[in-house]
Amino acid sequence: MKYMSYLEIQKETEDRLRNTDLQAYCYRVCTKIGYYVQQMYHKEIMKMGCDFYQDDNGKVWFFYAKNILTRRLPSAPEVS
Repeated sequence: MKYMSYLEIQKETEDRLRNTDLQAYCYRVCTKIGYYVQQMYHKEIMKMGCDFYQDDNGKVWFFYAKNILTRRLPSAPEVS
């Protein structure tokens, strides 16, 4: 029995969402963007209007973000 890696599970989940529920897929992409911003810039996205585009091959692309509202996260305590 072969176990799937975390990346394989992520890809399978996104492929399933893309084929069955485009709105849930787009929400997942926005959530991943929010997580990245939180980890890299220590800001939380409170509101973000996103535009997506689906090309002729069915691929969904994140196209544009507008009206982005963020807040700074409190500093993490230093570990000694």
